[in-house]
Amino acid sequence: MANDFKQKEPTKTEKVLYELMMRQEMTDRNLWTTSAHVIGLGMLLDIKPEQVAEFLVNGQDKVKEYGQKINEAIEKLEKERKGSQTAQNDHAGHNHDHSHQV
Repeated sequence: MANDFKQKEPTKTEKVLYELMMRQEMTDRNLWTTSAHVIGLGMLLDIKPEQVAEFLVNGQDKVKEYGQKINEAIEKLEKERKGSQTAQNDHAGHNHDHSHQV
């Protein structure tokens, strides 16, 4: 038989704090994973640590420009996909003659 009734339910504040802690831990894990990937790529591509440091400190404009180009490419691809899906939907299942003769 369950003994759940013997334990006090967490308060709203406790639930919110728990949720915040879990999200913080997930953010920490994601940041660690991203950092590990960057370090791994730098090592595999034989990039000097000094070059990475220089880029991270002084490369904000390049990062912003690169990110903008990625966003523009994504928007273009999404528009193309949306346009092709609309064209397919316009013609899908509706390719017969409308001269209905009785």
